[in-house]
Amino acid sequence: MTEDETRAIYWFASDYHSGQWSHGYRLACTALRRLRRIGFNGDPFALPLGAQASALYERLVSAYAEKI
Repeated sequence: MTEDETRAIYWFASDYHSGQWSHGYRLACTALRRLRRIGFNGDPFALPLGAQASALYERLVSAYAEKI
């Protein structure tokens, strides 16, 4: 999984989680830890997503927005 795809997952989970104890919140935390582990030290929202990551974000929204 690329850094950009991991950022897309982080964005999705951050946008749609339903509270601190939700699965979506845990997913956002896991994605952020992965970004830090691979050396990304900036703000995950600072850079725009690439085309593939944007498509991944849209697929996640359409499939899982009401489920996390």
